[in-house]
Amino acid sequence: MTKFYLRMAFSHNFRKCYRLVLLSALLMFHFYHLSLFKLPLELAPSSVVCLLLFSHRISERVFRFLQQERTLLGVAVFSVVCLFAPHFLPLGVTIGALIFGAAFYPSLSVCRMVKKPFLRQSFLENPESIIPHYRNWGYRKK
Repeated sequence: MTKFYLRMAFSHNFRKCYRLVLLSALLMFHFYHLSLFKLPLELAPSSVVCLLLFSHRISERVFRFLQQERTLLGVAVFSVVCLFAPHFLPLGVTIGALIFGAAFYPSLSVCRMVKKPFLRQSFLENPESIIPHYRNWGYRKK
């Protein structure tokens, strides 16, 4: 998992690939749901969310937005509520996949840290040192 963390933090292209894999999984789910239930209007709200994932800049902002504590909790509750409403099942699954995607996306602080040469070198020499910083999502301390 450390190699995955390092690649996600160091490589902009790896983060793009991660986003595209998540998008392809969601599009496969949409295809499966449409072929099984034959109700295209159920897929409209979740398709709008999937359209946002086509842009890397927008999807990165969505992942950063979901990494805030209150936002994550509210969106997770909304996703669970959508799973129990039959017509909103695709939206609940799509939002759940976005939450899953945000959980493994590097924090903004890590992306800034790897741009500094001395920290970049220390992460390369000791890969385990990135783990405490990877999920440093910047929750506000009260």
